[in-house]
Amino acid sequence: MPPARLVVLDPLPRLTSGETDRLAARTVCEAAAAGADGRAGGPVSGRGPRTATAAAAGGVPDPALGVVLAAAEKSFHRPISGQENFFDLGGNSLTALRLTALVRAEGFHLEVEDVFDLPDMRALADQATPAPGGRN
Repeated sequence: MPPARLVVLDPLPRLTSGETDRLAARTVCEAAAAGADGRAGGPVSGRGPRTATAAAAGGVPDPALGVVLAAAEKSFHRPISGQENFFDLGGNSLTALRLTALVRAEGFHLEVEDVFDLPDMRALADQATPAPGGRN
């Protein structure tokens, strides 16, 4: 699927280590997209909330998505959207263990293997099932 809009950044924002600052680049892109046509650059309708904070504020119709996003945000220390890939975020086996432990603590069943088989956050939420006797 082709992108709806291209934004050229010159130069790319950098961290002190010299790596690309992905969060700053995303912020600049979203600001440029919102200013280009005068519309707010929020999530595409029908896809639901983009972060766990938005999910909690908007009353998520899918509680598993809210739990998975909140666990991912706690694991990666930044806002996470449902479309992001666990490995693109820098996930590894230790992060997968932490993510599944946080999801289980909220009353959902999710295996570490699921994280490796389905690294997309929305797919992980679809895989997470309420655990018997869980907090739900």
